[in-house]
Amino acid sequence: MTMILTGPNCNDLWEESQQTGSLVSYYDSSTIGWQGYIPHLGRVQEWIVSLKEGLKLRFYDYLPESDLQLSEHYGEGNWSTLSFFIAGDVSTMLKGVIDRVDERSGSTYLSSSPDTLEIEDWPAGEQLTRLQVAFAPSYFLNNFTPEQIASLPVEVRQAVEGEIEPYYYQGSITPAMRTAIHQILHCPYQGAMKQLYLEGKALELMTLQFGQFERSLSHRRKGVSLKTDDIDRIHQAKDILIQNKILIAA
Repeated sequence: MTMILTGPNCNDLWEESQQTGSLVSYYDSSTIGWQGYIPHLGRVQEWIVSLKEGLKLRFYDYLPESDLQLSEHYGEGNWSTLSFFIAGDVSTMLKGVIDRVDERSGSTYLSSSPDTLEIEDWPAGEQLTRLQVAFAPSYFLNNFTPEQIASLPVEVRQAVEGEIEPYYYQGSITPAMRTAIHQILHCPYQGAMKQLYLEGKALELMTLQFGQFERSLSHRRKGVSLKTDDIDRIHQAKDILIQNKILIAA
C-alpha cells in the first residue's frame, strides 16, 4: 500500500526523528547535514553546502521502507535546480508544467517550480541518490552585463529580470559529468579550499549541461525552425559559465 506524505507530514517525521535521536545533524561553516533513520523514508543521508551567493550544492541518499507518494506545493521563489540522478528511479509530475515523467538513474533535469505542486512516487527498497546544483539567477548572475544576460536561456533571463516562470528540461549524465559528480562527493579539501573546489565543480556541471542542451538543439535544428540568434545565445551562455569557472579556479 502506498503511503501519501505531504511536505508538512515529512517535516513532522523529520523533527520527530531528530527528537528521538534516530536522525542526527551536523554543521560546519558552510555545510549542514543529516544522517540516520526516518520512519517510512527509511535510511537517510543528506547535506547542503552554501557556496557563493545564489549557488548551493545539495546531496541526498534515501532507502525508503515504504512505497511513497510525496506531495509538495512549492511557494514563490527564484531558484533553479540542476539535478543529477545517480541511483534509483522515480515518477514525477509538476502540475501545469509536465505530466508524469520517469526520472531514471543516469538522467538529469533543469527546472524551476515556483508556486507549483510536485508529486513524486518513490518505490520501497530502492536506493535514491541525487546531486543537485541550485542557483538563484537574480543573485548568481547579478554581476553579468546586460549583453551577457541577453545571451542566457529565456527562462533564466526572465528570472534575472524578476519574471519567475516554472519550466522543466531533461538531459542525461555524460562520462564527464559523472567524473565531476564523483569529485564533488569525494572532495579532498576542507575550509576555504573546499569552497573554491566545490564552486568550480558546480560551475563545471552547469557548463557541461548547457553544452549538452546546445548539442541537442543543434541536432534538431534541421527539423525545427530556430533563429540564428537563439543558437548564438546558447553558445554564449556556455562561454559565460566556462569563463566564470576559470575565474573561480584562478
